[in-house]
Amino acid sequence: PCQAIVLYDFEGTNEDEMAVRKDDKIFIESKPEYEGWLIAKGRDRSGLVPEAYVQLITSNAVPIEQG
Repeated sequence: PCQAIVLYDFEGTNEDEMAVRKDDKIFIESKPEYEGWLIAKGRDRSGLVPEAYVQLITSNAVPIEQG
């Protein structure tokens, strides 16, 4: 799983959706077969969040340039 930061507040409307708040850090567990959603895990639960509402956090590793 990779880490992501939430860009906007999201209130889940279905039981399988997870409410998140702007600036929350969550873990992305997988991408379901339906478009536009991610399966995420927060502090107290897991569920679906809109893909457009999160930004994946990349590692701080600097790529080694070949040359």
